[in-house]
Amino acid sequence: GYASASMEEIAARAGIVASVIYDHFSSKHDLYVRLLEVHGRALIERSVRDVAHAAPRERLRLSLEAFYGFVEEDPFVWRFLFRDPPADPRIARVYDRIRGEATDAIASVIGTEMTEAVADTGMPRDRAARMLAEGARAATDGLAGWWYEHREVPREQVVALATSLLWSGFGGLVAAQRDGA
Repeated sequence: GYASASMEEIAARAGIVASVIYDHFSSKHDLYVRLLEVHGRALIERSVRDVAHAAPRERLRLSLEAFYGFVEEDPFVWRFLFRDPPADPRIARVYDRIRGEATDAIASVIGTEMTEAVADTGMPRDRAARMLAEGARAATDGLAGWWYEHREVPREQVVALATSLLWSGFGGLVAAQRDGA
């Protein structure tokens, strides 16, 4: 983890000397933050890329497929991003920012069709999308945490279950909007 790793140990595992790392990063904190930003952005971009054209349920499934594909391909990075956050308050702020960016990206996947039906709450559509995205992110992250411990379950089953779980809520919103509720 962050607290116990030294720059010398990181360099040794990479097969280089620590001075090479210090040529690019002034501290372990700077290296860690950069890795968080690079991997966080990669996960967000991958999870929302090429989904805008799809119908709502398929958009949800494609996004979940991309997310869980990322988790499966690189469980270390998923763990780094979601499972083992360090206690350092400066790094916690970076985590919070990345989580906020992820929630914004999920809100863009949710789209207008899924927030139209909440218009009668008097809540602005962007706030509703963000709240729905926060719930979807929490459910998706929670399932990924469970799957991390149960790798024997095929990704396709995790994606199908996550899609069914989330669509039972989102699908109801789409149907209500379609029915004029």
